[in-house]
Amino acid sequence: SVVRLFGKNFGTYQQDVSAVADVSSGLPSSSWFLEEAMNATNATNVTMYTMITWVSDSEIDVDIRTKYDKNPDVEVTIAGQTATMPPALFTFDYPTITSIDRTTGPTAGGYNITIVGSNFGQLVVPQPFATQVGATIADGYWTSDTSVVLRVPPGTGTKRDVVVSRGEVNGSMPMAFNYDGPNVTDCTPSNAPAAVSGLDITVSGTNFGLGPDSPSTVTVGSTLCFPQQHISDTSITCRVQPGTGGNHLVVVDVDGQNSSMAEPSRSFTYNSPVVSGLSFTVGPSTGHPSLVVTGLNFGVSQDAIQTDKFVVSVGDTACAPTTWISDSAIQCAVVGGAPNTVARVSVLIDGQRTTPMDELNFTFVLPPNVTAVQLSLIHISEPTRPRLI
Repeated sequence: SVVRLFGKNFGTYQQDVSAVADVSSGLPSSSWFLEEAMNATNATNVTMYTMITWVSDSEIDVDIRTKYDKNPDVEVTIAGQTATMPPALFTFDYPTITSIDRTTGPTAGGYNITIVGSNFGQLVVPQPFATQVGATIADGYWTSDTSVVLRVPPGTGTKRDVVVSRGEVNGSMPMAFNYDGPNVTDCTPSNAPAAVSGLDITVSGTNFGLGPDSPSTVTVGSTLCFPQQHISDTSITCRVQPGTGGNHLVVVDVDGQNSSMAEPSRSFTYNSPVVSGLSFTVGPSTGHPSLVVTGLNFGVSQDAIQTDKFVVSVGDTACAPTTWISDSAIQCAVVGGAPNTVARVSVLIDGQRTTPMDELNFTFVLPPNVTAVQLSLIHISEPTRPRLI
């Protein structure tokens, strides 16, 4: 920027006149940047010499080519005597971002985006440049007054601001960058008993975030899988809770972004119910109020099982009512069936039905039928008396 300075005692002709703009950038060193810039940057304190043209005893033109300061300190030297331009007299325009060539990327970071804009400064060679994605400091380097290259740091979430800083002044593009959302590719093991206790599952995928403080949660169906441990950007372990039903979506939430798993091979299933015993196997065809069915995987409570998906049947007829006792016992009121027929006792819980090999037979018979009562009298001739021995 060519600036005309007004003052006095600038002399009577172009002579030994020079000027320098001195700026202390305080930028951090970066081995990545040094590689990218081919070792072109050797200092973090930037001193940019200017071009100066004498106009008159009261006017000189100074071409200020410094990058980092908002208010550069410009010293003018004439015939060995130095004067300093007050910083308040001149301010560089703030940096402005107009576009970036990439707006999304994996949470692991490590890839470059090019920031295009204006007022990034004038330098001869690439220099380190302060940049940010969201609140995270990023490595960056200046390539021209209109271009800065930024290496995206690890992160999560969406609508992150992209920021460039030239000394104490910033330019930003609000909500410009989105990290990719999580994607689940596998869950092992993928099944467990309904009353499972202490089982940790490993959820694999991508974009889970880096570090133990990654803002992630895992749910199996609608139940939180907890406690959990963040292993890496591609792996999380968590403790699955008791439950019922099959093909529950295993969903990872990272900083407000959800994954979705619709494929059964990537979901979690609780084992199907199994009938292993009946309190009696033969009963009246008119029904019975209390048949106790024993087995496995009947769930953790009746409240946790949807009423319309909790059914015990004897043959094709559902018991009514049915009462959950424990994960291994259910009581049901048998409605009845045709005499001298055999029916299979089955259990349906949360969409999962016992397989034929996990069911037992129940036989209906005619109930006892009393047709007459005969009264018999017994004559006792002499009452029995107690005797002392």
